[in-house]
Amino acid sequence: MGMKMNDSLTLKGTLREVTISFTEVNQQNNFDFKSRIEYDILKTTKDLQEMNLKYTRSLYLPSLRANAALGYNTGTTTASDYFRFRQNWVSYGVYNINLNIPIFDGRRKK
Repeated sequence: MGMKMNDSLTLKGTLREVTISFTEVNQQNNFDFKSRIEYDILKTTKDLQEMNLKYTRSLYLPSLRANAALGYNTGTTTASDYFRFRQNWVSYGVYNINLNIPIFDGRRKK
């Protein structure tokens, strides 16, 4: 303001003229706090935290997994024998079922 520290400062008016309540501002401008980006960020953060909590809780549930692999192997040493399909190729199949029941996780989940 360009004033020296020793200069006196006089204010005119009353404190009532300066004080503005939130309801007065809201009535004048029809203010909607949901339209502010800060509110949107907080709401998104809350939703992400709730989803993270659901995910962490789901890690304590039992899980069942299954997979399979099918294929053919050959034991020939020459490339010309690759085309004798029925004589040199042996089929195989691998099936896997995994049941995971979490009993104690060593306090790794937070």
